[in-house]
Amino acid sequence: ADLYLELGDPDRAEQVLAGYVTAHPRDLSALRRFADVQYLVRDYTGLRASLEKLAAVEPDIAILRRLANIAVMQNDSVRRTRWLRGLMQRGAVTDEEVTELTLRLAARDKADARAVLADWLTRKPSARNTASLQLLASLAADNGDSNALEQAGRMALSAGGMPMFLT
Repeated sequence: ADLYLELGDPDRAEQVLAGYVTAHPRDLSALRRFADVQYLVRDYTGLRASLEKLAAVEPDIAILRRLANIAVMQNDSVRRTRWLRGLMQRGAVTDEEVTELTLRLAARDKADARAVLADWLTRKPSARNTASLQLLASLAADNGDSNALEQAGRMALSAGGMPMFLT
């Protein structure tokens, strides 16, 4: 496969590696190399499948990040949500990604969305800002959850402010 890459034929390299990883499914190094070549030839469906196999065995942050990005390219909300949640569990998301995840979850289950955001804001107090706290309060109010609304208020006060939802 390396020879074909040196000759400028990544499609042929992909074919060679496809045969190899099929015959040697436990060779994770070859599967990683195959995924790299799939990226080169823009075989994003195949790349996703290869990365999902790798993630099942070794779900490291780089693999989950690539999967989350592929889900965006393929407009796959379900997978994007799954991989963002995996990144969040490892503490490897940005505040913006947590907001995105929360909004994606809220479309299906507001209680789950509220729990995810509350967990993040508890673990990362620096993420407590007016927008995140108002979103948390809104999700709590939508669920009729007075305890969660009170929790949002306590977080707002501990962040040094009094957002509009408390006034």
